[in-house]
Amino acid sequence: MSSNNASVIQGDTIRVENATIGYVYNAFLINFLLLGIYTTVYFGTLYIYLTSKTSRNLVVLSAITVQYLLNVEQTVIEWIWINILFETIGESKSAAVAYSTVGPSWSYLLTNINAFLLAVIADSLMIWRCYNVWNGSIRAILLPSLLLLAEIGVGIANIVKISVDRFNSIKYFSGHSLWTQTSLALFSTFALTMITTSLIVYRIYNVARYNNLPNRTKTTFKGIVDFIVQSSAVYSVVLLLYAISWTITESSSAAPTIQQIPQNYLLRFTEQVSFIFAGMAPTVMVARIARVSSKDMDREIVTARISDLRFQTATRDAAASEAFVESSVAEESEK
Repeated sequence: MSSNNASVIQGDTIRVENATIGYVYNAFLINFLLLGIYTTVYFGTLYIYLTSKTSRNLVVLSAITVQYLLNVEQTVIEWIWINILFETIGESKSAAVAYSTVGPSWSYLLTNINAFLLAVIADSLMIWRCYNVWNGSIRAILLPSLLLLAEIGVGIANIVKISVDRFNSIKYFSGHSLWTQTSLALFSTFALTMITTSLIVYRIYNVARYNNLPNRTKTTFKGIVDFIVQSSAVYSVVLLLYAISWTITESSSAAPTIQQIPQNYLLRFTEQVSFIFAGMAPTVMVARIARVSSKDMDREIVTARISDLRFQTATRDAAASEAFVESSVAEESEK
């Protein structure tokens, strides 16, 4: 009887060890694959954005470029992690399992900085879009701005905490304060994305519905709404899954139990996807809307553009100035 129990325990231990090494390695493969897709999207966006006939903005270009470079840096960090893991496997499997659980101590700081910058840039772009769509209304972005400030505060607190602890992996994984702060930041980012997306869609919908605009312009507005909703919806779902998986996964520097393996797989995979989508979602949005706007310019019709993260209109009259999307018939007709 005792020998059977020992065999079961040994079998569970082997499965846990294989799974622990496996989810670290598989997460890296997913990150590498997604980065390849992201690279294609990024350079395709550069081409569309720089060759389009709409106005270009250095802020947009800089933002999507920084996000891409941060993802490249994160992949390099994980590549180093995996290489050291392979070297450790050659020494002993138990040492490899211990290493895969904590990884390089310096990676915690860099990963948190990367995640912090990616989220802040993505959320700042959403708030900027919302601000300009609402014609510079501070009230429209008040709640999203408060959420962004909370997110920034939590991110800085995490970075300071990790630095003060001198990259101690045991303190990092067992610290409930970091776990709570990170959960707050993730749910704040999710709420901010949902609120700003809803405000932008509501504003454009009202302009297209109640203003006396040409049918083709309304179609352009509808296309822009579709692009925003699709990009934000995917990113929001990924964020929500990541936030939930982070919340339900127990913080520990010890090897996981067999019951915790599914949670760890979910956490690792959603973390990788959220990193990529934090940069790729805004990039795809810029590319798709710049392409639609460029086509409308070729037709010499009224166009809705956010090439510089502002929804603007252009007319055939060369003397007419570019204007923000307005919310009243009188304001729109004046343009």
